[in-house]
Amino acid sequence: MRAAKLKLKRIGEGVQVKRATIFVHACVFTFVLLGAVVAQGEEMKFTEPGSASSENVDQQSPVNPTGSADASIQCDRLAADPKDKDKPADVAGVDQPSAEAVEACAAAVTADPQNARLNYQAGRAYRQSKDFAKAFYYFDRASSLGSLRAAVAVADAYSTGAGVAKDFDKAVELYTRAASRGDPEAVVEIGRYYSKGPKKNVDLAVNWLTSVETGEAFMALGNLYLTEVQNDAIALKWYRKAAELKMPHAYRLLGEAYSLGRGVPQDAEEALMWDKLAWEALPQVTTKIARYYQLAGDTEQMLQWLERGAARGDALSAGALGRIYRYSETDRDFAKAMTWFQKADELGDKIALVEIGRMYQDGLGVQQDIPRAIDYYRIAIEKGALVYWEIANAYQLLSPSDYRSAFEWHKKGAEAGASSVMFNLAANYRDGKGVKQNYKEALVWFKKAAELGDKDAMNQVGIFYHDGRGTKLNYIEAGRWYEKAGAAGHAWGNRNLAFLFAHGQGVNKDTWLAVDLLELAMATSVEVCSDFKKNSSKWPHGFLQAFQSRLADRYSYQGASDGKLGSGSMTAIDTLCAKKD
Repeated sequence: MRAAKLKLKRIGEGVQVKRATIFVHACVFTFVLLGAVVAQGEEMKFTEPGSASSENVDQQSPVNPTGSADASIQCDRLAADPKDKDKPADVAGVDQPSAEAVEACAAAVTADPQNARLNYQAGRAYRQSKDFAKAFYYFDRASSLGSLRAAVAVADAYSTGAGVAKDFDKAVELYTRAASRGDPEAVVEIGRYYSKGPKKNVDLAVNWLTSVETGEAFMALGNLYLTEVQNDAIALKWYRKAAELKMPHAYRLLGEAYSLGRGVPQDAEEALMWDKLAWEALPQVTTKIARYYQLAGDTEQMLQWLERGAARGDALSAGALGRIYRYSETDRDFAKAMTWFQKADELGDKIALVEIGRMYQDGLGVQQDIPRAIDYYRIAIEKGALVYWEIANAYQLLSPSDYRSAFEWHKKGAEAGASSVMFNLAANYRDGKGVKQNYKEALVWFKKAAELGDKDAMNQVGIFYHDGRGTKLNYIEAGRWYEKAGAAGHAWGNRNLAFLFAHGQGVNKDTWLAVDLLELAMATSVEVCSDFKKNSSKWPHGFLQAFQSRLADRYSYQGASDGKLGSGSMTAIDTLCAKKD
């Protein structure tokens, strides 16, 4: 990798930087393969303030069981920072300290407490082991002893609240000091800080980030122009510069740009080239590569790439293989599907647990075992998967059905914000399944589901107001909810709104609008058609006459418009119901 170039001039504690002004538009590149979503982008270190503290850190290090020279050598070997100019020249350094580094570096610091490098490496070791309070103690100590890399680590801690209370202003102050001493990483962090958040200043961010030539700075500039300034072309310019310095995420983002045609002409071959470059460091792009071969009709290459990804620890690849063998019409193999889902589970894919549960529930490749399926769903939920509907449904499939447990899981899911089960919980209260019937509580949950965009729930809220269930009868409110459901494409919402206009309930009577709405509903729903044929007597006589006129105009009805729906009317209705818009 090309060495970083600094273009900084010291002015007291500040940094003089060149300015750059660019205008922008951006997009977020996303890709899905077989249900597996490939995430993209990098998070900034600056987050919201917290309250962690490091005041009571145990400052006593373990006694060094070996000589000080041996301890120092071990600490360098296990925890030296590749970017630290103070490390011995013959030590390459490691990106992530090993588990043994804590004991080795603590012993080294005990033997040589005034050594800035060793204190910094002890901080790295403790940070890797998630002991952030001790990590901060050693970073702060190393910084006071003159370690530039430790000074940046202290600033990182203040920006994230790792081992110390978050303090953005303190972090920026420390980053600025480190930048003035020539640390390019500190410069990048200041640029990221001004890229977004409460003190967002795009011009200032650009000035800082363009003052150094590192892969991290180029990536930060690309992300700034992509997400904040929103200019694909300029973002890609910076990603290309980062790619020249072999930044894996730059390869990935360039691949997505060519795959989707964002900022550049769409080019699948070019996208594949960049994705393959990224794959060496980022096996999570495997599903994108496999998708290319899938679209090209090369199943063999698709499967080979997914297997390679799974072998490198990519859970999405293993899950994709499971879904291929589970759902494919041509390559279906339930035994292989189970094997790959189990592998995906081992690699941390919580959705694989759901797939395994479904296979036990349906008896696919294994003996049907609903209680075992429930166990898998429960574990998936504990790991964060919102599969409350699945577990509740499984309880209903037991023999005998366990409606009480199904209700409890619907309730847990609804209270956790899972909109998919809010409707089911409301239906439990409405029908008295697993719980005492309660129309008021049903209406509460139907409304919550409706407010989250559930069109079935919108229609149900309308019905409750129409019938006066759990609330006072209110045709106006019923019509408002039916209209929402209909606008969302719900056939019964349009049918029910037609009924109100046909009768003039809560609205001014409008027979022809009612005809239009019912025609739309019947053209999209066999159930609405069947209901109308069975219950046409519930509609006003004048409406039925108008509806027969519509049947005559559009659906070959040749009888009289007398409001009596005989065989001729029913044949025309069948023609309407077979209509596909």
